[in-house]
Amino acid sequence: MRSLVWMWSRRDGEPNRTDDHAGFWKCPYHNARMCLETVERVNEVLE
Repeated sequence: MRSLVWMWSRRDGEPNRTDDHAGFWKCPYHNARMCLETVERVNEVLE
């Protein structure tokens, strides 16, 4: 059975297996966005 792995991009029609899944800025950016969204949603529930 072949496992499915998410790839960042494609090169020459094939999955790009050489680059990182999350770049230098992308991972911290999306983690911060997730935290801010979580705080917002928790505050809405608590109100």
